[in-house]
Amino acid sequence: MMRRTILFLSVVVLVLASCSGGAEEGKPSASRPSESTTPAASRTTPVPVPAGTIAAATEGAGIYVIGTDGAGRTVLTSTIDGRPDWSPDGTKITHDSERGPTWSDVWVMNADGSKKVLLTHGSRGGGDPAWSPDGARIAFGNALAGPAEPTHIYVMDADGKHVRQVTSGDNVDLLPTWTPDGAIVFLRVLDAETGFGEVFSVNPDGSGLVSLTSGWKVGGYALSPDGKRIAIQDGEGDRIVVLRTNGEGAPVTIVDAGSELSFGLEDSFLHLTWSPDGEALAMAGDTMRAYVWGTDYAPGLYIVNVDGSGLTAVPSAEDAMDPDWRPA
Repeated sequence: MMRRTILFLSVVVLVLASCSGGAEEGKPSASRPSESTTPAASRTTPVPVPAGTIAAATEGAGIYVIGTDGAGRTVLTSTIDGRPDWSPDGTKITHDSERGPTWSDVWVMNADGSKKVLLTHGSRGGGDPAWSPDGARIAFGNALAGPAEPTHIYVMDADGKHVRQVTSGDNVDLLPTWTPDGAIVFLRVLDAETGFGEVFSVNPDGSGLVSLTSGWKVGGYALSPDGKRIAIQDGEGDRIVVLRTNGEGAPVTIVDAGSELSFGLEDSFLHLTWSPDGEALAMAGDTMRAYVWGTDYAPGLYIVNVDGSGLTAVPSAEDAMDPDWRPA
């Protein structure tokens, strides 16, 4: 969501300050290596921008879709909405919004902005929705349940029915997504002061909790379409890094602090999304987390190839945040 109340900030800090980050079950599948990472490819050679459509939100002004070349910007909502996520077939978009009965609820609409339907009900609300690979379920994070309450990951049917809790404990769990085989990946915030954390994988029934980024301080992240790679915002090195989820191979730095961005990687939370073919990443600001943890709002939508080449600002998307690339 674009705007959060001061209560949310104070509760998150209270929760994190009192928790240890939660135990993990199983062996971490990716850890921070001791040697230096692979340098990014040269960015001096012009590279065509991958074709596609991205849904994005803008602070206090709704959700829109735009081509990766900046063409065809179309506004879908005009209320305080965020976190758009395309359905696997590209016909619907789920998102969170402040226009519902609580300060954050999950909605779904057609890809043209029509037929908006509220999915979450009750005092807990919801945010950060993400479709399952088969389109039958949506994972989301709950809104605040009361003073000093943790935030967890939940799963519901795509029509909002049969809500089930996935994670538990005194943790702040955010930004769920799915692996191709149906596991849920999410960010667990471990540092109350900075908002950085660690990415975990868990089964929808709550079993099999495993860290995918042990040893890394993660801001934003995105899982590749095939589930074999994970792009992270490295909060320690101020860069965007791609890791193998099985822990093999050297990490690849694709964007670093010296890149030609309109924002500083060390001062902003980023929201990342992969192209459908897994060959490029789009990135923009994560305004909800910037608001909660008091960091800068990162302006602009950028696309970069996963070898580090072709870093490009998308025209007419200077206000973009929370981007999500439409499936092919």
